[in-house]
Amino acid sequence: TNKQRKMAIKTMKTPKADLFSVSLNYTDNDLRRAFRRVMISASFAGMVAMFSPTLEYTLLTFSLVLFYVWMNAVVERYFPGNISLDGKPSPKFRLYTSIFHDGIIAGGLLVAILYFRANKLSQWLTDGWEGQHSDNNILLETLDAFALCVTIAFEIKDGLVDDFDLSLERVGIYIHHVATSGACLYILNCSYGKGYMLVNALQALMGSLIYCVWRL
Repeated sequence: TNKQRKMAIKTMKTPKADLFSVSLNYTDNDLRRAFRRVMISASFAGMVAMFSPTLEYTLLTFSLVLFYVWMNAVVERYFPGNISLDGKPSPKFRLYTSIFHDGIIAGGLLVAILYFRANKLSQWLTDGWEGQHSDNNILLETLDAFALCVTIAFEIKDGLVDDFDLSLERVGIYIHHVATSGACLYILNCSYGKGYMLVNALQALMGSLIYCVWRL
């Protein structure tokens, strides 16, 4: 009967208390880990907000951080588990996302930038963002800025996806990330030699790519 069907539906419904049991099922250690991740990432984000020359570059960087966090989740889903680095377990997604960023993103940008700047390469190498030889091509200037913003975003991403600890390896990575982000912000504000510094930054990522492939 209708009355019996209604009673059956009611018994199948999840009690309200159960709806909140999953979301509140966090340990103190989980909260501390999340807090440390947020604080590290917020420190990087504050550095970007303070020293990025335009609001557009800041927003672009933060958007790319979200993209890389999402990409990490996808890579971790399809390539779960750890690999051994120097005798210690390390998540596979670290190397795989690094290979994607260093090889496909940075490598592609390096080729594209040099190709489109080929006609005025020597002038672009020595100019700043508004140098005397600048052709004021907004698309090419944006491509230059994107290469720097995406690199900063990749460094900030680690603060959100990796746990904080003071092991020698992690401290070295933190120093590297701060130096890389600071250098990219400097290039975004430089008044000369932008091209030389940008090419050097992108080709350095090729070295990182070789290292990551070798560690696999």
